[in-house]
Amino acid sequence: MAFQPEAVGSPDRHQGSTRAVIGVLLLVNLFVVFMTLLTLRQGRHHAEEAAATSAHNLTQVLVQDMKGDFQGINLALFSVRQEMARQRASGGIREKDLNAHIA
Repeated sequence: MAFQPEAVGSPDRHQGSTRAVIGVLLLVNLFVVFMTLLTLRQGRHHAEEAAATSAHNLTQVLVQDMKGDFQGINLALFSVRQEMARQRASGGIREKDLNAHIA
């Protein structure tokens, strides 16, 4: 009597289990792709919100800076107007004195 190994399973059985493993791997890969896309979408949404907030904050800073500049310009013009009115009241505008006041 010669030793003959027993067949562990039929070829159909191996083919069925191989298909099941491939199917499970495909499902796992699809899940990973889905989660990756979801994470990327959430990250993009968060980045867009952060950019909008930064743009809004920068706009507010620029508005405040411009307000300060305009207030300084208004104050300088008011001062020049007062000096011109003072010089007119005292006999006429003296260009040299007015330029010295502006400087």
